[in-house]
Amino acid sequence: MSFITRTDQVALLKSVLADRQKGETFFFWHIKVKEVMHGTNANLKDQMLIWRRQRKEGKVKIEPYNNVTKKIQGEDWYILVVQDPIEENNRGLDPIGFGFDTAYLVSGLIYCFKSEHNRDATYKFVMGLK
Repeated sequence: MSFITRTDQVALLKSVLADRQKGETFFFWHIKVKEVMHGTNANLKDQMLIWRRQRKEGKVKIEPYNNVTKKIQGEDWYILVVQDPIEENNRGLDPIGFGFDTAYLVSGLIYCFKSEHNRDATYKFVMGLK
């Protein structure tokens, strides 16, 4: 078991922002690799298809009330939280949530989008909304 402090997570998110790649659409904490991963529009399209299939199979859920805006060093980021519908299956709090200007403690996986449009379009597609 490993622990991460809020100070560690704030420092991590600062370094993530400093190292951002051109063309990056979103980033998230990869639970198995234990590091922040970046994704492009192409990665997002692939992931949206996976999430949509999983949602139809009842394996993931995205609650609209978790789609919030948070700040990292005063910069807005648009949050999408992907969760297992069975709360006990969620792996606890996503450590990336500790690094925002005001901590965001939610179970499931936090995805941080630079564009509100991309976050909202992802949510609508996965949930089968127009």
